[in-house]
Amino acid sequence: MANALKGTSTVCFVWKVPTPEGVQALRDFFEFHFTYMQEKSYQQGPLELIQYTISESPEYDNDASWHEGQFPRTTGRTIFTLFEIYRTPDGLHHHFIDGKDFAPELYEIATTYNIELHIMNQMKVIQSLWD
Repeated sequence: MANALKGTSTVCFVWKVPTPEGVQALRDFFEFHFTYMQEKSYQQGPLELIQYTISESPEYDNDASWHEGQFPRTTGRTIFTLFEIYRTPDGLHHHFIDGKDFAPELYEIATTYNIELHIMNQMKVIQSLWD
């Protein structure tokens, strides 16, 4: 059903990791985080977590290669994204409050391994296809 997720709240973290050691540190953290999310997330109600994904890939140069059916050159960094969708802003806000216990560890990993971090928080879905 089109727009089934319209109005839900999202967060997206993007890590740009320059070293193999940093890549492994984030992979190890995500193993913990996956288990944490399974145990702590609500599966229904106003705090419901609808979607949770972690993605990993090389970072690619931004050029027209994609439009020509080719993969662009890689930069040497690895990109990780964490994407979560919550039923309400309160669900996402609640998760950040719960996450205060492990947030310092995550920020320490970013600092130690010179990882660039971008956080897009409390965004609203304005369109969605298929739920």
